[in-house]
Amino acid sequence: MKKIIVCGDIHGEYGLLNMLINRHRPAMVLQCGDFGYFPKWHGHTYINEYGRIKVTDQYSVFTNGIPVYWCDGNHEDHHALVELAKKEPPCFMPDVYYQKRGSYITLPDGRNVLFMGGAFSIDRSWRTLNESYWEEEVLTEADLQNLPDINIDIVISHTAPISFKFPLPMGKEFPDHSRDILQYVFEKYRPKLWYFGHFHKYNAGKTNGCTWYGLSECRDQMDKWWMWLK
Repeated sequence: MKKIIVCGDIHGEYGLLNMLINRHRPAMVLQCGDFGYFPKWHGHTYINEYGRIKVTDQYSVFTNGIPVYWCDGNHEDHHALVELAKKEPPCFMPDVYYQKRGSYITLPDGRNVLFMGGAFSIDRSWRTLNESYWEEEVLTEADLQNLPDINIDIVISHTAPISFKFPLPMGKEFPDHSRDILQYVFEKYRPKLWYFGHFHKYNAGKTNGCTWYGLSECRDQMDKWWMWLK
């Protein structure tokens, strides 16, 4: 049986995702948010953090038939996600499936995977409301209404439950109600595995019987931004 890849933040760097898929040819990819869904930015030119001029190409994900299931992060157009979720199936490219909060898939081995994207943007101070950040990015109690009444074995989220302890960026906790919501999810399902991104630094641990992995982001090729599903 082919293995499954789990990967961290993509931030629209779809070329790196394409290379990962084409090199390893997994059965599928599960992605932990900050996929980089900004359809209104398609074709826009910008300068990245390395000083390079780049053009946003929203439609450059090519999986060659390998399905990718991704949840939302804080760096997505959350108003556009509402429209994407109305599509059946919710794809903006072939085989690239947006998994809204509380949705799940069943793996070939029978395990159920729950998706719970969303997180608070700590960089809001230099972003613009409803253009580069959205209030809807943060998980709320309303998202709990969509949770399925089934056994959940694995959770894919963007940020992490508050009980997962690991070194935080800049050494301090930023207030994010999303982590409290995910704590409820954790206590409801008690999954065996949990994967998340958001913090851009690989971490791993075990909390109350759940083994968890915090993945780095794809632009940091020296850190662990993807792994095989356990």
